[in-house]
Amino acid sequence: MGKRVGFKIEKLGLPGLFNAALAEVSVVFIALSVIRYNPIAVKNIIYDYFVWASTLLTVIAVYRELKRLQDKLPHLPLYSTILLLIIGVVFTVIGRVLSICYNGMFTLGYFRGLIGSYYTVEGYISSLLVLIGTLIVGFTICIHIIVDGIVIIREKPCLNDVYVKLVLKASRLKKYPVLIVLVVGIFAFTFRFIPELYWWSWPIGWDTPEYIAHLLDFREKLNPLASYYWMGNLRNTPPLLPILLLPFTFIADGVSIFKVYPSVAYSFLAALSALITIVVYRKSWYAGFLSGLFTAMYILNLRISWDYHKQLLGSVIVLTTILVLEKWGEPRGFKQALIATILLIACGLSSEVTGLVGFAVFLVLFYMGLKHRNLSSIIPGLTGLILTIILGLWYLRKAYTIVHFAGILSSILTIAPISEGAEVISYLIAGYGITLPLALITLVKYKKPYITATITILMLAGLSPIITPYTCLMVWYRFLIGVAPLMSTLAVVGLFDILKNKWIILLYILIA
Repeated sequence: MGKRVGFKIEKLGLPGLFNAALAEVSVVFIALSVIRYNPIAVKNIIYDYFVWASTLLTVIAVYRELKRLQDKLPHLPLYSTILLLIIGVVFTVIGRVLSICYNGMFTLGYFRGLIGSYYTVEGYISSLLVLIGTLIVGFTICIHIIVDGIVIIREKPCLNDVYVKLVLKASRLKKYPVLIVLVVGIFAFTFRFIPELYWWSWPIGWDTPEYIAHLLDFREKLNPLASYYWMGNLRNTPPLLPILLLPFTFIADGVSIFKVYPSVAYSFLAALSALITIVVYRKSWYAGFLSGLFTAMYILNLRISWDYHKQLLGSVIVLTTILVLEKWGEPRGFKQALIATILLIACGLSSEVTGLVGFAVFLVLFYMGLKHRNLSSIIPGLTGLILTIILGLWYLRKAYTIVHFAGILSSILTIAPISEGAEVISYLIAGYGITLPLALITLVKYKKPYITATITILMLAGLSPIITPYTCLMVWYRFLIGVAPLMSTLAVVGLFDILKNKWIILLYILIA
């Protein structure tokens, strides 16, 4: 026969009357707001203030009650009324977070007011979890007062023991970085795919319809070396993306393909950010996880994924190349030299922006090969430089143009108007104000030649309107945005180097 489960009351002394008052006030707030200020019926924002007040009071009440009980009884049994407290606060927090999301506070990277928002039907239904949570918490604390203690079902496990075991299991994750990368990839895919689902009937992104049309044109011609109609002109365009997406055109329409592809590529981008943090910079699994999380939520990375689909593919290849080369140091042997060459050529075949990165990294390879007399670096470096130049000239079609007061210029260069300098500064401050100082700390502390070359070449190109205004790059903002995946990664590495408190680091990531 099985062991009979009984109940036990553990006396704890003076009850937490103040905690009970907090819990009951939170119940009154949320119940009153549901009855009196139903946001679907009255269409005002008063309800949201009550939801916030109820959530905060409930969290404070649970924290104070757990602390009070812990002081009286150090080994709190999990299978007791303690579990009800935890369930109640979890319901409350989940209800608050879901209602914020459903109310559209986070919409494609734009943020509305945090407190005092209008409610959707889904947001209102989610907020009812706050009501359930506060009722559970209020009921549980009242039990503690009535019985002057906690009701225990089983003595073991203790709350502290469960917490220690969870921390121990989490620490073991450092042995399985692939698992962290997988979790980050799934999060990034979901985060990027939600807007696609929400607006399924419409392509997301200003340039996306052009990509859809180009993919269908490519399917008709099936010639990567042909000129295609792009943004109003016949152009030689990077062929790698349409080549990779071509098989899917036989089973799905162009709109559906560009609903799924950006999210898949974005998941790889965030996962590679986590891998670089763990493998290249030898940081903990926690740092890798936060790096991938930050990369997935960073607004400039989202900007790349909304519009610059060729550049998104190129960014994935760039991070892959950097991960491989920084791990090797230099290619050793024919196999590594071949892999390095293929990856760097793929940078140029995917996007003009990442083609410039490929050129810079080829230069580093060639220089390091000469310095160390390593043919496995010299040959790929020299070969890649030649092929990248040929590829760039093919993209340009017309290699130069003549400007009367500047002379002969490359056709990719232009003269920046005076207002463009201010625009560059705005981009720099708004886009990189929170990441640039931390990324610079990482660049100075760690000698990573390929990462340094990549960031340097993209920043110089992006800042060209204020460095060389009469010979600046035409689409400088594409290059300035292009450094974002590395910048978000290095910022987290730098943050871990200067801060030791993990909760402060997490708070910074969420705020940034």
